[in-house]
Amino acid sequence: MLAGCGAGATSPVVDSHATPRGWVAVPFGQIQISVPASWFVLRDGAGACGLPSGSGGVLLINGGTWCGPNDRTYAPPPTPPTVTMNVTRPGDEIPHGKAERVHGISVQPVVDGSWWLRAFNLSITIRGTDPSAILKTLTYSPRAAVLSGSASAPPSDWHSVTFAGLRFAAPPSWKVHTTSVALCGPDPESQLGYHGVLLVPRIIASPSCPGALPYATPENDGIEVDAWDHSRVRSRQCLSSPRTINGLAVCILSTPADDSLDMVVTEANGPLIHIELGLAGTGSEDKTVLYSLRPA
Repeated sequence: MLAGCGAGATSPVVDSHATPRGWVAVPFGQIQISVPASWFVLRDGAGACGLPSGSGGVLLINGGTWCGPNDRTYAPPPTPPTVTMNVTRPGDEIPHGKAERVHGISVQPVVDGSWWLRAFNLSITIRGTDPSAILKTLTYSPRAAVLSGSASAPPSDWHSVTFAGLRFAAPPSWKVHTTSVALCGPDPESQLGYHGVLLVPRIIASPSCPGALPYATPENDGIEVDAWDHSRVRSRQCLSSPRTINGLAVCILSTPADDSLDMVVTEANGPLIHIELGLAGTGSEDKTVLYSLRPA
């Protein structure tokens, strides 16, 4: 079923060609799959009702829920294509059939008709659409690429940004914006309308944010640096032991596991600085930005 999907990889590499035109890559931890842009994406307990427009489907990640239309006046519409990705526990899945490799990732069929990604403790269930169309988009996520190994030095045309006792390099297309107003949405770069650098010295205003339909949207790269109260991140755990980058202690927070890296950075006994690094494409630029972090 999945012939021609690659023989494997020795290190995490994002296959950008795995996402068809008009589809959107949706990451979950170390891996990502792609779905049409007309699909809803609901993750981490978020829920919605109703139907996506046109021939859209629903992607549910890590406890996302969807209830469908609740108007019983008419005959119920057909259930849209649905893909579910969840964390599994050892012993939850019973293999059924031969494992195959898709862009370097082992995919094991299991008895309930789902697929098990043993190395990542994840399961994928596909209903109402051709499973091979979804599975062949499976590849490593930019997060996996960014967190593996080291990075090359920033190119000579990158510019240096200094803020809150930190200094880092950014691509020439990443414009710098400073704000004290909390922005709506899960990632600030998309609110600015460009991939860039968002510096937040303090929050003095938080607007009422309108709701939005949860359609699949492309990933955004960029970086947000917060130099204000971090009580909201202190209770969250590091993904692993803090790593040292150019003299800084960097704690990569374990949640969320989506299209950004949340981290808390500190130097010796200095203040905590919260950083959100957006992840997109192959992750190569984002990795270079991360490893350019250093004390100012």
